[in-house]
Amino acid sequence: MLVTAVAESTFRSGAMASRIAQLAVLDFLFTRIAQADYDTIADNLQRTYNAVTDHRID
Repeated sequence: MLVTAVAESTFRSGAMASRIAQLAVLDFLFTRIAQADYDTIADNLQRTYNAVTDHRID
């Protein structure tokens, strides 16, 4: 189990801080998994990039 905790103030700034903390944990996990099988992940990331390139808003 992974846990993130942030104290929330009256103005709910903690809601944003907790989301950022959770995204940081997910980013770390993704990066470690990608490093473990870089060749496969790199190919999949390139395929994903190619699939969404035409739909980007610049």
